Amino acid sequence: MDTYKATNTTNGKFYIGSTTNFDRRKAEHLKCEENYPFQNALRKNPEAFEWEVWSDESDEPILEQALLDMWYGKECCYNINPCASRPPSWEGKRHKQETRDKQSEAAYIRWEIMSDAERQEYSQRMQGSNNPVSRQDVKDKIGDKNSEKWANEWKLIGPNGEKYIVTNLRRFCREHNLNRSCMQNLVKKQKGQKTHRGFRLADGNG
Repeated sequence: MDTYKATNTTNGKFYIGSTTNFDRRKAEHLKCEENYPFQNALRKNPEAFEWEVWSDESDEPILEQALLDMWYGKECCYNINPCASRPPSWEGKRHKQETRDKQSEAAYIRWEIMSDAERQEYSQRMQGSNNPVSRQDVKDKIGDKNSEKWANEWKLIGPNGEKYIVTNLRRFCREHNLNRSCMQNLVKKQKGQKTHRGFRLADGNG
């Protein structure tokens, strides 16, 4: 599957799509006379658009859906449909939530197995002055997805007696300057870890 991004260099707005044949799909966009925001802007000034393409072995628009989940509804995104369906529709018909969750989870798993260099290159290619893609946002979303999947919830007490309910351990560790490995051992009751920098499990944790 080819996933593509067409960016209007005059204002930073972009359109996200996917296809099995990018050259054919690009030609279709250039000839399309539909009254959609992206098509109107493209017809007005086709030379202003820069096109980027990423190819993978998937038969489904997984990457497109993950990007739409991140950008749909924002001012910088031309797309009028929140799901990776073709042709676009003003009705904005959605896939079943279960399908969307599976697509997004697959994309985040792919992100997790990328090397640091691949992640950096991907983020740089997808970001612009008006639409930066935060690598940390993606990491946090992965943590949220994992928390939803495994229903993780830990009750912690801080060094000054503060009480916390934690569902995303990655984010919590970053926000409180904690070592994630130590905190994982703490919440999972592994390697004899009882406290870490004053944080401990509250009574009632399973």
